[in-house]
Amino acid sequence: MAACAEIIPREPIRLVPQKWVTARVIVRVPRDAEVGEHAAAVNVRTVQPKEKVQGTGMGVLTSLSVALYVKVTDPQGKMTLSRTGS
Repeated sequence: MAACAEIIPREPIRLVPQKWVTARVIVRVPRDAEVGEHAAAVNVRTVQPKEKVQGTGMGVLTSLSVALYVKVTDPQGKMTLSRTGS
């Protein structure tokens, strides 16, 4: 599913205190996508700039993960999965 997702903006975002930042994730499912359930995660991390690290030299890292779930059906809206083999 990662090949179908686009994150906007593509470049790193500089966070400013007390300000909101918006990022958009667009998922474009191709017509020939495999029927079934597909999942992915977008992980957002903050990294403290080196010039701001003081004292012990340790910075603060924050991480946030957002899960994406896409259900691909056939043209009739069904998701019949058939398993073949042993």
